Amino acid sequence: MYTGVVIVLVVGVALGAPPAPAPCCAPDQLECVLGLTTGYMHEGKGGSQTGIILLSYDYKGSRMQYSYHLTDTYVGAINYDVIQDYKNGNQYVIRGKTCTRTVLTGEMKQDCVPATATYVGYSTLTSATSKIGFNSYTFMAMPNQTNVVFSVTEDGCYPLSVQAQGTANNTSYFTTMGYVNVTLGIKDPSVFIPPKSCPQVKAKDPFHQFSGGVRYIMDKYRK
Repeated sequence: MYTGVVIVLVVGVALGAPPAPAPCCAPDQLECVLGLTTGYMHEGKGGSQTGIILLSYDYKGSRMQYSYHLTDTYVGAINYDVIQDYKNGNQYVIRGKTCTRTVLTGEMKQDCVPATATYVGYSTLTSATSKIGFNSYTFMAMPNQTNVVFSVTEDGCYPLSVQAQGTANNTSYFTTMGYVNVTLGIKDPSVFIPPKSCPQVKAKDPFHQFSGGVRYIMDKYRK
């Protein structure tokens, strides 16, 4: 198990640090909690979103599950779940007792350091009893010209943190996200089972393909 802290990482090339490492991929199955803070500006009005996302990532089974618990400056509480079943081409969005199912296209991509990423450097998180080495990378994402900085542990390629700054849908934003309580495997596979209230596929849904800033950040490693 890897237990981290939600922090803004300042990365430098430490003296005696190893050369740029070969690209790596996150474990095929993991669960974690993501601490999220986003500041945004839209049409001259600033706001923020803060909270946590519970994530179950199963590359072996081609499926993901997100549970969002956020607070927005204007909207207030935001709570919903998303299940993405790439094997069967379905996405489920559950808001309370309401559920919608949409067609999910494409294949699930493994979370890996992309070939386009530039290596920034190596650093460590140190406590009185342990030390965790990590590598940081940056790249410019298209089409929204989003600048992404992300870090993964030296041992195991566990995700550690992400920072993203860019513009989407006429909204400029800066997001910082930290991974905590990262554990290997899927403790409860039932998180991928949608409720029985999802019988119909809708051609259009506000969350179709779950596009948006948070989804993009979740795709940070994807090739």
